[in-house]
Amino acid sequence: MVSDFFKGKKCGICGKDATKAMFGRYLCDSEECYWKARDSRECIGKTMKPSGN
Repeated sequence: MVSDFFKGKKCGICGKDATKAMFGRYLCDSEECYWKARDSRECIGKTMKPSGN
């Protein structure tokens, strides 16, 4: 079952319904979309900063 968080979100590569978020994009379950997002040189989303612990 897909989390309600992804309800209405689309894969940033192919446009199918998203089931996860990786590499700064929403992705579907397709392995092809996973590799395209991974190999992309675009930086999408927020940059995480190290905590000041």
